[in-house]
Amino acid sequence: MSGWLPIEIVLDQYPALVWPGLVPEATVRWIHFGNKRLVEPFYSQSVARLRESDNPALEIETPIESLVREGDRNMGLLPIGFIFHISRCGSTLICNALKTLEGAQVITEARPITRLFMPCQPADGASADSQRDEERAQLASSLFNVFSCYRTGHAEPIIVKFTSQNSICLSTIRRLWPNVPCLFVIRDPIAVMVSNLKDGGLSRFTQSPKLAYEMSGTSTSVPLSDISVEEFCARVLSRYFNAALGEIGPNVRIIDYDDITPQRIYDIARFFQLDPAFNQGRLDGVFKHYSKDAVGSRTFYCDRIEKSEAANRRIVDAANGWVASQYAQLRFATRWS
Repeated sequence: MSGWLPIEIVLDQYPALVWPGLVPEATVRWIHFGNKRLVEPFYSQSVARLRESDNPALEIETPIESLVREGDRNMGLLPIGFIFHISRCGSTLICNALKTLEGAQVITEARPITRLFMPCQPADGASADSQRDEERAQLASSLFNVFSCYRTGHAEPIIVKFTSQNSICLSTIRRLWPNVPCLFVIRDPIAVMVSNLKDGGLSRFTQSPKLAYEMSGTSTSVPLSDISVEEFCARVLSRYFNAALGEIGPNVRIIDYDDITPQRIYDIARFFQLDPAFNQGRLDGVFKHYSKDAVGSRTFYCDRIEKSEAANRRIVDAANGWVASQYAQLRFATRWS
């Protein structure tokens, strides 16, 4: 299936967050990319571009077994790097910068990959954790191979960026692929909370109680109604930070939003064992535009002061009570020399 990429693992009547490997009826929806590179900030934007073009790309749906067969046929490389983040922290900027290199593809939050590592438990009656991990590893490895080989039929290096929620599964992902270098992007939790609360980012998880408890690590004996949205966001960030703290080592690097510069992008490329032969003009251009804008028409502006002024007492208190110490520890660990 040269040129085809999966865009969704379809579960139909099943809950949105169950392990597809445990649902034999699951299917995979594919779209034809041809040899196009993934240049948009997010994989979903790349898919939207193909669907909204004058000649929309072809789409097909196949049994999930076809994904495994295709992955086995295309024996690609392991990803050369994983990127984790806490949301609203500059990870998209880093990915955009790495995409200016010709030597690798950056897969940014592709749903077929990221949903395999969502932080919630599978349905009741599922098999043991080790079997679930084996199934997830098989599906993820198939996806890695397909993304690595779709353009030419030959493996090219890929970097996989996960969603912020996937950070809770960092230890699982590290256990499955211990030799893949990981970058974990952090930021002052107050700024992250201000941004998420402004548009309902992290707080939207409270709409699903089961997911909310799992995301925040809160005991189910505590009613969600007793937890403010500020505290909920802080609890979630605490889980992200603790996941990073538990994995810090030579193969897991931490970078703070305030330290993301063109020079640091060179260091990240070397960390992923890429030749950092950037076109300086293109790299500088990435830093001049709003990172999530797919067409590059919005100019970047520093919102640090704006976020600081928007932080009310409830946000500050929740951040200080739940995440300040973890952030300080991670900030201390952001050493690249």
